[in-house]
Amino acid sequence: MSAKPTLPKAILMDVDTGVDDALAIILAHRWPGAQIVAIGTVTGNVSAAQAATNTLKTLDALGADTPVAVGASQALARAPFPPSAIHGVDGLGDAGLPAPARAPTGEHAVDQLLRLVHKRPGELSLFASGPLTNLGLALQRDPELPGLVKEVMVMGGAIVAAGNVTPVAEANIYHDPEAAALVFAADWPVTLVALDVTMRALLRSEELARLRASERPLARFVTRILPPYVAVYSQRFGFEAVTMHDPLAMALLLDPSLTLERAALDMRVETSGEMTVGMTVADRRALIGPGFDQPTHPLDIPLEVDTPRFIAMVMDALLE
Repeated sequence: MSAKPTLPKAILMDVDTGVDDALAIILAHRWPGAQIVAIGTVTGNVSAAQAATNTLKTLDALGADTPVAVGASQALARAPFPPSAIHGVDGLGDAGLPAPARAPTGEHAVDQLLRLVHKRPGELSLFASGPLTNLGLALQRDPELPGLVKEVMVMGGAIVAAGNVTPVAEANIYHDPEAAALVFAADWPVTLVALDVTMRALLRSEELARLRASERPLARFVTRILPPYVAVYSQRFGFEAVTMHDPLAMALLLDPSLTLERAALDMRVETSGEMTVGMTVADRRALIGPGFDQPTHPLDIPLEVDTPRFIAMVMDALLE
């Protein structure tokens, strides 16, 4: 990638690898100064086991040997949801990719998370681009966890934007609202990258054409897995484009200067509403004071990001 100022980051990823998670994995591994310590998987876009297979296939495309552990197979308090076909049935565009060269480690993703943060207290950034089940389980098991983690970056939620599963709920939060509630209530620094910014972070026809025309290995890999994802979003938008949900969250972790405007907002997750389960409820009132009875730990919410620079980062990662 092009030379750029960067701070070292040691990152532990937690993913439900579909197409955009794969792009986030690629971006992280291609970023100067980033150390991807390990990856855990969770059921969301696909099962946790399939997500591990998809993660390993993506790492094969990168030539990376990052350890991968399978995590929670279902939400803390809810029955499993049927997999989404947005990313293809297998989560990587049904591209017929070869089987991965490696298997998962055999360690559970929650055990992996707790082992690593205790080994490197205060050093690791947690990145979560799927349902927050593994993080919720880790919090239940280890009350010390929030004090051992440097920061938490979550792709999920919708503040003002419409949801993408229900009118008010985003998929990662909707699939395990109880786990999300635990993560948001814990006393650790959480940045929530919501649909409000990710739905404006698009690869459009020009970038997609450049990827299709490229002979670079990563561009070819991504071109193979993208078609179902592009088809779904192009139909929704009325023009050829695809949203970069998880890569944007990763980019904001790698380069915080991409955030142009942010807010610190108290946040709760609706877990019992008949029509609002999974809604991320942010207190956006300026003059009234605390809006919740319980102690609050405001989340960092990016409101405006440097989208052109972000898209350039993604293209550099795939084409350089």
